[in-house]
Amino acid sequence: MPMVWTIVTYAVTYSAAASRARVKYAPAVIRLYGPKKKNLGILAFYDERSPLPRSSYSATHGVHLTFRPWQFSQIYEILRSERPLYLGWDKRFKVGGIFSGKEPIGEFSEIMPRRG
Repeated sequence: MPMVWTIVTYAVTYSAAASRARVKYAPAVIRLYGPKKKNLGILAFYDERSPLPRSSYSATHGVHLTFRPWQFSQIYEILRSERPLYLGWDKRFKVGGIFSGKEPIGEFSEIMPRRG
């Protein structure tokens, strides 16, 4: 059974480092918090030149989801524009993600213009 938490707030860290350190560590991290500022986990964006670490979960540190830098803007836009938002982790398949609640058909944002 997947575990699901409500995301209430987030904090973005975007850092600069020497090229060798930048490859090993995530230059961009989004920390996710639940009710009462509970740490839910992080979304970490790793340099294209480094192997992408596996996403993981621990009771101490929460969910650690890994992405590439080119995915940052899409995920950041979801956090900024969608409500409600949830963080999920499936222990059996060792996969997680962020997802929104149900929305009415026809809702759109300024970034995604209507077609037709």
